[in-house]
Amino acid sequence: MLRELLYGAAWWLGFLPLYLLLAGSLDWQEMVAGAGLSVLAALAVTVTHRAGKLHFQPRLRWLKHFRRLPGKVLADCGIVGAALLRREKSTGIFRTIPFAPGGEDAESAARRALVVAGASLAPNTYVVAIDTERGQLVLHQLVPTAQPPGGGDQEWPL
Repeated sequence: MLRELLYGAAWWLGFLPLYLLLAGSLDWQEMVAGAGLSVLAALAVTVTHRAGKLHFQPRLRWLKHFRRLPGKVLADCGIVGAALLRREKSTGIFRTIPFAPGGEDAESAARRALVVAGASLAPNTYVVAIDTERGQLVLHQLVPTAQPPGGGDQEWPL
């Protein structure tokens, strides 16, 4: 029981700063909301883990694939900001890019989750779905770009 409590507390300690970072505010209301939502998220992870359904095995060496993300976020902020300044009316477009989703193992699940999070981090593009049958990521772009996102990398299209 103590081990599960510590496991949940560790997840809570990870979720709370992430929530506050995304909220962009340290107001007491955001802190209370963040604490509560982080408890719910940590509880969900703990229950899922206890049921044996949490199969997530990231690798430290994968961090190298995220080195381009800060530049991509800045570039996408420029793209979306320029469209807002021009007062463009855009409904965006859906695109597909090649993606090798891997199998049902814990490492493939972790890679899929990190690719979705990384590809959705920049404000112009977010992942809608993974089409495992066709080996594609389905993306939505607010402002269509000439080049599809991902740079052709089928394993890490960030």
